[in-house]
Amino acid sequence: MKKLNQVFKDWKPNTVLTNNYFDEKNIYPQLLNKYLQSEWLERIGIGAYIKYGDKVDCFGALNAIQNQLKLPIYIGGKTALNIHGMAHYVGESLPYLELYALNNARLPKWFLNYDWRIKIHYSTTNLFGNDESGITRKEIALSSILISSPEMAILELISNLPEKVSFDETYKIMENLYNLRPELLTKLLEKCNSIKVKRTFLYLAEKIGHFWFEDLKTENINLGHGKRELIKDGILDKKYLITVPRNIDDEL
Repeated sequence: MKKLNQVFKDWKPNTVLTNNYFDEKNIYPQLLNKYLQSEWLERIGIGAYIKYGDKVDCFGALNAIQNQLKLPIYIGGKTALNIHGMAHYVGESLPYLELYALNNARLPKWFLNYDWRIKIHYSTTNLFGNDESGITRKEIALSSILISSPEMAILELISNLPEKVSFDETYKIMENLYNLRPELLTKLLEKCNSIKVKRTFLYLAEKIGHFWFEDLKTENINLGHGKRELIKDGILDKKYLITVPRNIDDEL
């Protein structure tokens, strides 16, 4: 009981504890089963527990995935921009949670099988190799969560264009990105593995006229060769060699 008292003393609200945590505390399966039978703990899947009767959300679970299981999985793209207050649907509830994984990491089954009351969009990424310089921490729902910085998130958003996000929406989100850091942007663009993403980002930043665009150091950014079809039946931008919507100035 002394061990359990210490666990409960350290157990923060909205937090999932995993077998990894209990192993570190020398609390083994037999003792865990005793706690479960006594209704001190509640199992939400194989290897994952909450306080009995407690309510946790996907952020409390993601905290456990990142900090206890040490999996390189983080919030990115449109969700990250929303959390940073930079997406156009700010103020609305999150339509989904967009998660990215490095090194082909996989979400544990207990997370995938539990009803978090939000859609989970999960994919592995090699957009920046294994570079984590664009990932930061943010306090979300009482949990410390790894999340893409705005600079990284907008590049992830563009990588989903046009299949998962429209050009119009991307443009409108880009318009709100007044305070991006050119030093970090330059580093991420140098690391970025997608020619389409780099060209599209630079095209939009220049067209919108953000002040930080002039501070980007582009000499070491590989923009590849040849044309890229970004929008079907679009017109070719002669500088960045990507197709963009026709009559773009009239539509935006």
